[in-house]
Amino acid sequence: MRLIALLLAVLLLAPDAHGQGQDGTVTRVLSGNLLELDDGRLVRLAGIRLPAGADVRAAQDLARAEAALAGLVERRAVRLEPADPPADRHGRLVAQLWRHDGLWLQGALLEQGLVQVQTRPGETGLAAEMAAREQAARSSRTGIWGHARFGPRSAHQVAALVGSFQIVQGRVVRVAPTERYLYLNFGRDWRADFTLRVAQASARSFRDAGIDLEQLAGREVEVRGLVLEAGGPLIELSHPEQMQVLP
Repeated sequence: MRLIALLLAVLLLAPDAHGQGQDGTVTRVLSGNLLELDDGRLVRLAGIRLPAGADVRAAQDLARAEAALAGLVERRAVRLEPADPPADRHGRLVAQLWRHDGLWLQGALLEQGLVQVQTRPGETGLAAEMAAREQAARSSRTGIWGHARFGPRSAHQVAALVGSFQIVQGRVVRVAPTERYLYLNFGRDWRADFTLRVAQASARSFRDAGIDLEQLAGREVEVRGLVLEAGGPLIELSHPEQMQVLP
C-alpha cells in the first residue's frame, strides 16, 4: 500500500506532455504555419498546410495567413502538444498549439479559411476536429475556399495537376489488391485514369478506422494528398485521415 501511495504521488507531481517542458512564448511568426519560440525552437503547426500557387492572389493568401497567425499569437505564451515523432526532417518541432487562454491556433486558422488540412503520419491528432473546421469554412466559402482552385477536383480532372496537393472526389470503379498494395481505380483504364495506392502494411489502419478498402467499389470518396505521376495521376494514402467515404 505504501508503494502504491508513493507511485500515485509521483504521477500527480510529474509534468505531463501538456504542461511543463512544452510551454513557450512566441517571439516571431515566420509564416502562416511556422513560428519561433523564446528558447530558439522553430515550431511548425501540425496537420495544416498553407495555400500554394505562383500568382499574385496566392501571395496575398500567404500574407493573410501569416498576418493572422502573428495577430493571434506573437508575443503570447503558448502550450504545445507535439506530434509523434515530435520533429520533422528539418529539425523543427511539430505540434498542435494553444494560447494560454485556450485558443486553439490550428482551429482558428481553419475557421478563417486561411489554411487547409494536411495530416501526415504522426500528425493525425485532432484530425476530425480540424476537418470539421475546414468543412465549415468550405461551406461558407470563407477565405481561400472562395477560390475555385482550392475546391475538390473531380477524379477525371487531375491529370494536369501532377505535382500539386489536391482534394479529389470520385467514384471507385474497381479495387485491385496485389501482394504489396491495394489499388483503387477511378476509371476503366488503370494505366491512364486516376488511382489511389495504399500499402498493404497500412491497410489495417483503415480497417481499424472503419474503412474497408476492398469494399469501396461503387462508393464515392474524397481524398487529399500530393498528385503523383505513375502511368496516370495517383495519390498515395498512408493513413485513413486522408480519406472520407461520402454518403
